[in-house]
Amino acid sequence: MIVADANTDSLAKDVFTNVMKRKNDLYLSSLESVNHDQALPNIRKFLQEAKAAGLKLAIASASRNAPAILKSLGLMSIIDAIADPQDCARGKPAPDIFLEAARLVGVDPKLCIGFEDAPAGIKGIKEAGMYAIGIGDANTLSEADFVIEDTRALSLSQLLNKFEANNNKEKSASSPKFEIDPWLITLKGLSLDHDHRRIAESIFSLGNEYMGCRGNFEEQYSGDSHQGAYLGGV
Repeated sequence: MIVADANTDSLAKDVFTNVMKRKNDLYLSSLESVNHDQALPNIRKFLQEAKAAGLKLAIASASRNAPAILKSLGLMSIIDAIADPQDCARGKPAPDIFLEAARLVGVDPKLCIGFEDAPAGIKGIKEAGMYAIGIGDANTLSEADFVIEDTRALSLSQLLNKFEANNNKEKSASSPKFEIDPWLITLKGLSLDHDHRRIAESIFSLGNEYMGCRGNFEEQYSGDSHQGAYLGGV
């Protein structure tokens, strides 16, 4: 029975279910012929290096057959966790399965690097707040932070350097900027809400070993802040 080009809405539910079960059974049966040598080029070495470096490795696949595939390829022992798509309310491009994978290994999503070969997956990784590595065509995977042509180009040191550089760039972009001239120091990019105002007061404090004054605005009520003059060493 061929259903790839058919309108599945016209199939009876039980027929469709049976066809999909048959398809999955055939797929699982085909995995019996899969061996360790059929892993993508460089994948085993890359994963082993990441594991040796102390990194947590998790699989975020929409396929429920991921465990069987990893077992056939001899990679199961390297992986720390596999996110079950049935535990996720939404599929890709939603970030649910990537967030679940991060949760399973106890790692903040912001400290995760995700790998994908499809645009929907890249979008999900980005929405999860992770660094996205695309494997495949750069035009197709244009939303990724970095793209490599295929798994042979995987380099742990290169990717970690890219990840660190990206984090430093984001921190720099979000940090307040000082502008200095011979007589004036100004700070831009800092809001004047309660928490940031207190930071500015500390940054612009003046003092020596004995007396200090916090850098508050003129004639502004301090509220629950700690503006004032302070004495020390008396």
